[in-house]
Amino acid sequence: MSRISRFAADTKYPVTQTLFELFHGTPGSNNKSAIKGPRKTFKEGFAPDLRNDIVSESLCDDTIKYLAPTLEKHKGCTIIDIHPGASVWSSKLHDFLQPKRHLLMEPEERYFTPFIKPLLDKPGSTYRHTNLIGAHPREYWPNYEKVLSEAELAPSPALPADDPALRALNPTLLVIGNLSRQYKVLARARSVHFGALILQQFLHAALTNQLFHRSGLVRMMLWLPEAEKYTLFPTSEVYRHSLNARLGVGSSLTEVAGTVDLYDTADSFYFRRRRRPPVLEAIIADRARRRMDDLGMQPPPGRAFLHDRPKPDGSAFLSPFETAVSTWQDLEAEIATTEARLADLVRLDRGDRRRGAPGQRQQREQAMLGSMKYPQCEASGQTFKGSGNNVTWVAVWADLGMRVLNLEVALRQLEEKGEDAATYERVRDRILKLDHDVDTIATSESMNMAEFAQRVVEQQQACLMEPAIIALDDRAYEPLKATPSDFWPNSELMLLDMVPKPRDLSVEGLASKREMSKLCETFCRSLLESPTRTLPEALERLAPNAGRDVIPMVDIARDPRKGGRLNPHRIRVRMISDELIEGLIKAWVEWPFKPSLTDLVLASESSEGVSEEAREAEVEE
Repeated sequence: MSRISRFAADTKYPVTQTLFELFHGTPGSNNKSAIKGPRKTFKEGFAPDLRNDIVSESLCDDTIKYLAPTLEKHKGCTIIDIHPGASVWSSKLHDFLQPKRHLLMEPEERYFTPFIKPLLDKPGSTYRHTNLIGAHPREYWPNYEKVLSEAELAPSPALPADDPALRALNPTLLVIGNLSRQYKVLARARSVHFGALILQQFLHAALTNQLFHRSGLVRMMLWLPEAEKYTLFPTSEVYRHSLNARLGVGSSLTEVAGTVDLYDTADSFYFRRRRRPPVLEAIIADRARRRMDDLGMQPPPGRAFLHDRPKPDGSAFLSPFETAVSTWQDLEAEIATTEARLADLVRLDRGDRRRGAPGQRQQREQAMLGSMKYPQCEASGQTFKGSGNNVTWVAVWADLGMRVLNLEVALRQLEEKGEDAATYERVRDRILKLDHDVDTIATSESMNMAEFAQRVVEQQQACLMEPAIIALDDRAYEPLKATPSDFWPNSELMLLDMVPKPRDLSVEGLASKREMSKLCETFCRSLLESPTRTLPEALERLAPNAGRDVIPMVDIARDPRKGGRLNPHRIRVRMISDELIEGLIKAWVEWPFKPSLTDLVLASESSEGVSEEAREAEVEE
């Protein structure tokens, strides 16, 4: 598509003619932006322009129809609308929700006469307008104090600091907006792509009950450039970083509609990255479909889903979080079975595996695969083809790792029943020894093979946990498919549904919500500077003895259902769940030997060289 044709008016959407005339003039005009056209980026496709507007009424209608079961509770609410622009999406949502007040925060004067004024002039209109900016790379926070305190705009009185309603969702207020707009910022070489920046600031506001969250937590539905998707929705725990971790602590993120399919094998951005086996993706997709059914959501007729994910095909699958163990005797019998399995592998040493004709070796491998407890490990092992390791043995050792993980789940469940403490300690030590033996023997066989087997275990733990580690796996529903022509100029945008979590990070008498939000940001950045390190190693880099002292203070650090492990050295920092992060930062505040926040920032900066090694390791994956 040429640079100019993206801006041409589309006869399907009459609003595009008005937009073209407003911002790009007519042929022969002096409007320089009509001549320059859009900028391009390194990525094939469409780069975000200074402004992007939603122009497809059918996309808006389908999206609202799809979300209707989740929007019912917001009917009659107050809407704060950031950058409504051409207001196609704004007016459609307004018609459905019939809000008592709809504040249009539109600072661009050229939108006012053709788009904003007709809405304000409607008989009995509940629209209001302000030219105050609702999102900007620099200062905009004071604007919300004005609009939330002004009776004619969007009044929302702040609740007392001790009101429990502060940490509950407030359905009487809804924030929508378009964060694909860019602003020229002085003293910068180029315009700022600030979608992720604004999300971080809105997250901080939610954790601390500031801005529009001052009377309770507010749902946010925001349009962003698709380029942000690669940051917000990593396709695997391997590519998780500090922003994902921080957003997960304070909010649930779900893509509502979009134009870029992260699972597209033709996408040059991801073609080098190892993908999960279809059997695992099918389980995740099926979980999203079941959640949709629970919400009563149905795809609108004629509108496809963005992700064409595989459906369960009957392949054998067993979750490591499922266990039939109900007594200590049951658990010890399972431990004995796993110990016997390990002994069988030890007897079949590397030399025995290589003896005999190829057919005999293949028979041995098939026998080991056929006796696995977790058959999906075979498909996961196949994703490591070309790594130089025998993928059969990657799968077999991964199966052993999954068995140990399952033993830890069973141990945790028995522990929660409050049964015999002495028996617990004895069985715990036995599982820890078994885990150590599995790791030691696998590493002696092949360090790479042991590493790949551990990645398979981490992959399945991350995906099958409730909630899952990454937002893409934990999605509440599947996104709808949009096209670049649904936007003007033709662009790749997505609609993000951001729902704050009621989590309260404050520690009474030690740290306020604001202090804990800042600590959470710094802590996540410090830990995930090197995501392949184990949790104890990462904590030790922040402060001497931190790993030894802080981890035992966090009970769920031993719970594999929450991202923990019995042996904390089995926890890589990229695997820490949002619940585990909450526990760690609260324990950190209570730890008497903690360094200052400034020292924590410096410790993070000192580990930058190590992070490069981690990134190189991830590229190999």
